Amino acid sequence: MLLESPKIEDFGLSNSIMESYQLLEKREKKFARKTDFSISLILMITTAIILYYKDFSFWGILIISILVGEVIGTFFNNLFFYRLVDGIRKSINPKFKDDTAFIALTKNKYDKFLQEKEKYDVYLVNEEKRIREERSKKAIERKRIEKQIKIEQYKIGLDEKKHEYEEAQKRLSIERLTKEYWINLDGFAFEREMGELFKKCNFTSVVVTPSSGDFGVDIRMEKDNLKYIVQCKNWIKPSPPSDIIQLYGSLMDEKADMAIFVCTGGFSSRAIKWILDKPFELIDINKIVEMQTNAIYVPYTKNAMLETAKLIRAIQKDAYLEYKNRNKTHSRRRRW
Repeated sequence: MLLESPKIEDFGLSNSIMESYQLLEKREKKFARKTDFSISLILMITTAIILYYKDFSFWGILIISILVGEVIGTFFNNLFFYRLVDGIRKSINPKFKDDTAFIALTKNKYDKFLQEKEKYDVYLVNEEKRIREERSKKAIERKRIEKQIKIEQYKIGLDEKKHEYEEAQKRLSIERLTKEYWINLDGFAFEREMGELFKKCNFTSVVVTPSSGDFGVDIRMEKDNLKYIVQCKNWIKPSPPSDIIQLYGSLMDEKADMAIFVCTGGFSSRAIKWILDKPFELIDINKIVEMQTNAIYVPYTKNAMLETAKLIRAIQKDAYLEYKNRNKTHSRRRRW
């Protein structure tokens, strides 16, 4: 709480008293100037007369008289002449004595008022400084709190995003266990997902090649000090031998130890028979789901691939016979 400013009335003064004080003070100052002028004039005239009889020049008399009047006259006036004349004036008229006492008393009160006013001004300056410092501290504290709130909100947002990411990863892990997930991927996404799947199955140095200029090699990797090259095809139909033969050429060019051909649509029986005596491994959609489920890669055995080839051949034969019978039935209907 701010203190009240000192008022002139608290020191026994008023506007009328201050007006009287100012008038009397002006009168006293005027009287002091008159006494000073009088003693200076007397000394100047006295000095000029003395110098005149000493045969000084006009300019010498003028300069010396002025110096004596100004310097010595002021000194004598302050020393005793003013007091002498003022005492004579007060003895003649006692009112001047009362005015002098009034001036001294009023001046003393006014000086005290000015001192208190000066203290109050210093107090205002310090109080204003203190208020500014408090406001500055409050502003800094407010900014700190706002920053802390933003940090907490950011952390909450990160936690929510982390939770969302973990939930998305869980959903994605579940989706990866389905054939539909892998079949619906585009070409590059399929290659990238297969790269991650090979990492999961403990392959090292897995590198997915650029989408163009890969010379039939989509992934390069290593395992058990063996160098692998991989080609990935996200097809619905089975892969023919031609693409596998192309990968075999890349195997020879890169001097790799093993080639893996990945095709979601499976492989034709001719393609399976072609790779039986070569450093080749085949991965179909069923093997992809198995790898994702068990996090381990176990290649098909030759017997399993032969059985698969026989099964594919039988299915193809049955499909061919069914197609042939359907065409015969259609031809008979046309004859009728």
